[in-house]
Amino acid sequence: MGEIIENGDIETWKPQRYRTWQALDVENRYFVRQNSEGDAEGIKIPTNIDPDGILSALTGDQWVYTEENQVCYYRMTLGPDGKEKYTSNNPSEFKVGDIVEAQLSALAVKRRGQGNMYSFKLVLRALTLLDGAHSKAARTRRMQDGTQERPIAGRGIKRTVGYLSAEDDIDQAVPTAKMTKLTVRDEGPLAFGSQSSMETS
Repeated sequence: MGEIIENGDIETWKPQRYRTWQALDVENRYFVRQNSEGDAEGIKIPTNIDPDGILSALTGDQWVYTEENQVCYYRMTLGPDGKEKYTSNNPSEFKVGDIVEAQLSALAVKRRGQGNMYSFKLVLRALTLLDGAHSKAARTRRMQDGTQERPIAGRGIKRTVGYLSAEDDIDQAVPTAKMTKLTVRDEGPLAFGSQSSMETS
């Protein structure tokens, strides 16, 4: 990269932040836009990436899935002789908390309208599952905790209606005959700021 880009022509790169830790933000796009010549060669999207063919339906004259967009997924296992063995793995097998190895490319992408300035990009090429025991144990523990902790039904609060006498038990049904009735007696026109008189019966 340094052989074709002069010093000072590339933006200063800084790692991302995840909570309190420094982190790498590595990704890859599903598609690239077809160039004006139309010579970008597309390849078939693997079924483990697009099982229902939704992404494949989006490809065409404008968007293309190329080898540069392909991300390979592997699983590392140890053979009887102790040697590492790498086999293809389904992307859905990767879980949060797994220990993985990422293979990436560092690219310098020229910015539009910025002269000879370049942006530094990290592009994901492959992901290898090294150890999924920690995330599996955590999922098992959460499932066990969920089956052991059963919600305890609390006593419902009975809603009271109207006005009850002090000696009435609030846990019993509200008798409408014992409700205090309010009536408004109209004795004449009200003056500004005055209130109508109320009486209970």
